[in-house]
Amino acid sequence: MRQAQFSLLFFIFLLSSNLMAQRPRSGGFGGFGNKLSGTTYNEEQLAYMKDHVKAIEQFNDSLSRGLLEFPLKIHIVAKSDGSNGCEIAEVQAAIRELNKSFLKANIRFLPLEDYNYVRDDALYRFPVVDEEKLCRPHDRANVINVYIVNKLQGERNSFSGYTHAPSAKPINRLFITKKALSNGTTLKRQMGHFFGLYPTAGPIAGQRSEELVSGENCQTEGDQVCDTPADPGLDRRSIDDRCDYVGTLKDANRKFYKPMVNNIMSDNPREGCRSKFSRGQLKRMLYTATYIRNYIKFPPPADATKKYLKKLKEKYGQEGELVFDINASKANVQLLQNLYKVQGTFLPETAYFFEITNLRKGFIYVFEGDEERGFNLLYPQAGDQQYFKDEKKKFRVPTNKGEHFQVDPNGTKNYICILFSKKQILPESFLKEMNELDDEQLNLFQRFYAAHQEKIVGNHNIEFQDNKIEFSATSTERYIVPIFLEYNKR
Repeated sequence: MRQAQFSLLFFIFLLSSNLMAQRPRSGGFGGFGNKLSGTTYNEEQLAYMKDHVKAIEQFNDSLSRGLLEFPLKIHIVAKSDGSNGCEIAEVQAAIRELNKSFLKANIRFLPLEDYNYVRDDALYRFPVVDEEKLCRPHDRANVINVYIVNKLQGERNSFSGYTHAPSAKPINRLFITKKALSNGTTLKRQMGHFFGLYPTAGPIAGQRSEELVSGENCQTEGDQVCDTPADPGLDRRSIDDRCDYVGTLKDANRKFYKPMVNNIMSDNPREGCRSKFSRGQLKRMLYTATYIRNYIKFPPPADATKKYLKKLKEKYGQEGELVFDINASKANVQLLQNLYKVQGTFLPETAYFFEITNLRKGFIYVFEGDEERGFNLLYPQAGDQQYFKDEKKKFRVPTNKGEHFQVDPNGTKNYICILFSKKQILPESFLKEMNELDDEQLNLFQRFYAAHQEKIVGNHNIEFQDNKIEFSATSTERYIVPIFLEYNKR
């Protein structure tokens, strides 16, 4: 009898040890004893995204497209006396880092100018059960409401951030602690959840993913993204100081796991290791932004704001027109958000020139380039005018009649950027910042925004014409309006 009891206890010990060794870490624990993420998923949310799996697979993310821009309504929660709230400079720095990652998915975030301050001692150390109490009086409809608090306290654990996954009844909120705002990963991770990403270990806390190392069931198991390897869930014991996976767990086929420990959606508790999204994750977020979260829009200006902007237009307004002549004819273009796609494919050395009309005082620059060469300055050259005092000025680039530029023979796609600016820039340093960005996931168009995002006027402040290259813009905070052309070459 005693031997039977011993055998039973030994079996239970082995079983519990095995379960502990394979316990998932969905949400993970960070260096401060906080869970990395408090985002959870219910059955409706899981079923909702499952219905999109086939469409995501068929979605062509390589098509030319401009940037999708999303408004952030920032809510800073402070003590009742107004102290200990987050500084605006910290928020701006966090959004700058957020954009560096999301521009790779052609997504850009811009804060609405009126930051909201919530002064309440009880909500400063925010218990998540009080979400409606905090948010109902302050939420802005159809924008992404970002609440920055001192602490996020769940039922059992505190955590660095959480949000609400896509669903048939969407909730547009994201929560992050003041401390986590500056770590470079939490805001990106929660925005990843907001745009349809699961943890690489799978969406269900306490349940180990059945994704196989071979990847044969990658569309339905784990994070449902096939270029992120199967992940058993990570903790500090399975990651060494060099960010290498040292775990020894195997999947159902007895294959060793090789998880992507540098992925932003990983539960890797070593913050400095998590730095990138995979191409498949970027595709899934772009799909979600295009077809699921596409109801999120910049709010129209109130009547008072319209009158105010009309007064500001004389000082801050920018207006211009452009004719792009290539192969001896005016180019046909298609507007894609903030990018003009030139119709047709052009041979090397095909001649082209521009006729630019500037309707407001300011500076004008023209850049040209491709992925291999980066951007180069076409205009102004030595002796060319770059500042225009007249209210209306029409000129040709290149300036000498009869001269032309030629299509470069390398590569298959070219970009041209005509830059209208209220302030003078130094083209050499401007281009250097952009061309020297060390990130192979950024294309040339995205690289431009990543390097100069805080100077570039948002799409919601620019009126583009669909059938011709013409714009009107007004912004008091940003001063550069880039007109991008893209054409194919062979």
